[in-house]
Amino acid sequence: MPLRFRLYWFGLNKGQAEVMQAQWGKLGVEVDVQGTADSSFTVQRRAANDWEAFIEQWNTVGDPAAVMNRQIGPDGILNYAKFRDAELERLLADFDGIFDPEERRQHALRVNERHAELVPFIPLSSQDRLGAVSRRVRNYVPHFTQWLYEVHPDLWVAA
Repeated sequence: MPLRFRLYWFGLNKGQAEVMQAQWGKLGVEVDVQGTADSSFTVQRRAANDWEAFIEQWNTVGDPAAVMNRQIGPDGILNYAKFRDAELERLLADFDGIFDPEERRQHALRVNERHAELVPFIPLSSQDRLGAVSRRVRNYVPHFTQWLYEVHPDLWVAA
């Protein structure tokens, strides 16, 4: 019997989901891709604990403690599986007493190492999103989320 699972997507991630489906299909994995442009589809299924895999972007900008607590902390908003580990929780709490930037970075590496030992979830792909705007671009309006941009009729490049 082949491995089968559902892969949920929302927003602009349909193409990525279909590429992943095709790649896993070459390995004999049957992936049922489901989603909508609106995030409510995925949000509702996560709330009902009705999911196996989904595509989502996580912002990794900011202090390592904040980022890691959101993703792997026991009450982290991105800890969808509600994974808990006493040692990981202790390591996350230890951030509170570390103020030196290099020490915080080294501590983040220890947290990362513990996370890798436990493997509560497996990130399967990464998206690098870079943005740059030439001085020749006219009417560019930055999106409130730094990883998106909007194309509109008044956006143009000067000669």
